[in-house]
Amino acid sequence: MSLDVKTQIAADWLLHSGVQVQSENPLHQQGFVCWYDSETQTMPYVYSEITGYLTTLMCALYDSTGDERFLASARGAGDWLVRTAQPSNGGFRCLYPIQSTRFDFKYGQIFTFDCGVILSGLVDLFRATGEASYLAAAVTVGDWIIRDVQKPNGAFYPVYDVDKGEFIESDKEWSLCSGSYHTKVAIGLVNLFDITQNTKYRDAAVKACDFALTFQQPDGRFVSFPTEGGTNSHPHAYSAEGLWVVGSILGRQDYLDASARATQWLFDWQSPEGIIPRHFHNGEALYNERVDILAQSLRLAAIHIGEGRLTLTPELQAKLDKLVTLILRNQAESDDPRVNGGFYFGRLSDGSLMLHVNVWVTAFAIQGLSLYAAVLDGTYRFNPFYMV
Repeated sequence: MSLDVKTQIAADWLLHSGVQVQSENPLHQQGFVCWYDSETQTMPYVYSEITGYLTTLMCALYDSTGDERFLASARGAGDWLVRTAQPSNGGFRCLYPIQSTRFDFKYGQIFTFDCGVILSGLVDLFRATGEASYLAAAVTVGDWIIRDVQKPNGAFYPVYDVDKGEFIESDKEWSLCSGSYHTKVAIGLVNLFDITQNTKYRDAAVKACDFALTFQQPDGRFVSFPTEGGTNSHPHAYSAEGLWVVGSILGRQDYLDASARATQWLFDWQSPEGIIPRHFHNGEALYNERVDILAQSLRLAAIHIGEGRLTLTPELQAKLDKLVTLILRNQAESDDPRVNGGFYFGRLSDGSLMLHVNVWVTAFAIQGLSLYAAVLDGTYRFNPFYMV
């Protein structure tokens, strides 16, 4: 995965903007925040899930460039996760507040999704460094997931309340449901299997992916809200990402084909302007621009074109080129180093603009733009374990 000028500037933003916290407070030091709010000039909280993503991304960038700055960043992120965010049960607390926000209550919650992301990042970091502490932390969280969190049907309880010592489920939000998006947890499990060769992690990943397939409709869409039948394209893309990784590592053609169908569905509903729908309910799509979805869609398309499951027809290339234009128009240009080079989140469901230069959006954009460029110049190659 090579970096062109735009993606290099984005990578530099991740390294130098302060989104990887430099602080005397050990609860924050070296963790990644969620975003920089350019309107209030604040970074609300250190985010465990995103620190897990960035551990993986920095390992990937180090692998492809040899730049030691990326490995140092990955080490800092992994050290924060192991030192600060992992309580005795083995999971990882969701966040650590810097400013008081409406999300502060999530400090007391552990999201299974986040734990899967972090698990994969820690295994990647162990591969890059050989340091046993990272693998030990990965085994601890992996064992907790398959022992306490996975249900007999392959689903995962979505959230654990640390103080109450109980799991939480609700159909009010997709992230509070047991759903197909938990294939991202399967990425961490199959990554741990690959490094340990312990088949219990492979078997748990397969069960999770088989469960996910029960949510896919004939047109390729993954249902996000089991009681309503609607879809949010963000977890829909997560579902496709996890199936591609596990399918690639284990040679499961059914998972790969399901991921390709899910990717095609995104482009079947792309607007003339190029926007991928944010939500899909009752046969209608909502098109308020959310840049993480755009970047995920571009990345998935590049993967399946690069590996021959989708064909880069002139029509599809025109759609992808529109995506690139939309993504790049959301890259910040500023003399302020806290902003310059990162990617904005986009808009809320009601259409209001979010002035958040967003860490995970930037990570997704780096991968999506780099992989599509590689497809176009015939150099596509992507290690599945570097999926963020």
